[in-house]
Amino acid sequence: MVWRCDPRPRRSRGAVNPVGLWFELSLLMLVVAVGFRIWRPELPPVRLEKVVPQEAAGMVRDFLESTTDGAFGFPTGFFYIDAEASTPTVIVAREAVTWRSRFVTVLQVFFLAIVRIGAAFGCVGAAIGMVLAAMLAPLILYAAGAELALRFLLRSEIVATVGALRGPDEGSEVVFKLRGPSALLIGRAVQRAFHAPGLPDRIRNLAGLPA
Repeated sequence: MVWRCDPRPRRSRGAVNPVGLWFELSLLMLVVAVGFRIWRPELPPVRLEKVVPQEAAGMVRDFLESTTDGAFGFPTGFFYIDAEASTPTVIVAREAVTWRSRFVTVLQVFFLAIVRIGAAFGCVGAAIGMVLAAMLAPLILYAAGAELALRFLLRSEIVATVGALRGPDEGSEVVFKLRGPSALLIGRAVQRAFHAPGLPDRIRNLAGLPA
């Protein structure tokens, strides 16, 4: 029997490359974020009887500025009224964004720490530290770029269009169009605040009301 030794290292089937997995997950998040950027659902119209459009617009502005998203909260979950894009009958609320990546701050702190540690070990320690920093810098910069791209793509927007009702039920009608995950969560608060809660089917049947 002849034993042969293969000098090539064998990779285990269950081995996972963490860097490759990180890149794949970041790309998947970007694809999902693009979907959120394109998708613009519309809530059922809100009817406010005996409320003129000017008053309805004021109510919507106050509500959107005072309501925050505490569940998703990215980029911030806070909304402000874009005065330039809004009109008396169209209210545009956009999510506040800080265009500064946390990874850039991590990179700055990392370089400063390496310089301080390297200075304690002389020129050789400083050279080794700079080499390590140069190896990790591309990964941190990629993470910073991905974070800023996600902030742009996932930035939420709420557009409320106010119109006047005609006929016996004079008042206003408000249509909300949503974009982004934070706006979708705010949309639930809109439905709770402006839509009357529906009666259970059993109560409607007993009262003889249509379903």
